[in-house]
Parts: sequence; C-alpha cells; structure tokens
Amino acid sequence: MNIDDLPAGPEIDALVAERVMGWMLLSSGHGRTSLPEVYFDPKNREKCWRENGKRRWQAWCPSEDVAAAFEVFEELRQSGDWCCLVIASDYSYLWTVRLTPDMADCGMGPHEPTIVTEDESAPLCICRAALLAVEEKT
Repeated sequence: MNIDDLPAGPEIDALVAERVMGWMLLSSGHGRTSLPEVYFDPKNREKCWRENGKRRWQAWCPSEDVAAAFEVFEELRQSGDWCCLVIASDYSYLWTVRLTPDMADCGMGPHEPTIVTEDESAPLCICRAALLAVEEKT
C-alpha cells in the first residue's frame, strides 16, 4: 500500500485512527460493553469516548476536515518525535505539508524536513504525513 496514493475517505481515516491516534477500531463482532476509553468506528467514521460516565460520538474525518487533521498533528507533536509542521500552498490549489523531527533547536533556523507530502487537500496531506511519520518510527 502506497500511502501517497490513498484518497481521502474511510480507509485512510481508519489507518490514522489506529496507527497515529492509537485508537482501537470497532469491529462488527465487538461488544460495546467492553470497549476502551476511545475508539473509532470506521463504518460510520466516528470517534467515541467516555464523558461523565456516558459514551459520546462525533464524526471524525481527518482526511477531509482540517480541525480533525490538526488533532492528528497534535498527537504527533505530543509524542515528542515531531515538532514542526509547515503547510504551504503554491496558490494553484496544491498543498505541501512538511514534518520535521523533534530537535532542541526546532525553531532556530532551517531544517531539512524528513517527510513531505503534496495534494490538493491540506487535511489529506496532514494525514498522509502522519502515517508516513509513524511508519518511519517503526
């Protein structure tokens, strides 16, 4: 599977939920009483979590929603392995996302990004970069 070829949609969202966010994927045979604190339902593209003793559901489509995509980057940043995210547009509807590994002087000058992705969709670029980052660490 070539990550750079994955289109926006349920497949990449499920990969990001599982590999980057660390959420378990809900399968059809899983009993809802034994679910972990946070999980992802790939069929409905929803994340679920427990709040005040109740389950909460929310649509979660990071490959199409920039707010969800930034949750993905925040997860990478909090891992301590990645610190810099640069998003640029060439004004012809092509987005470039660059990830730079964690360095003591991350904001102190130019660094060669380790991961670069490009697409017409910024959220999709962030998801692809996140998957490539996790793949690189394994």
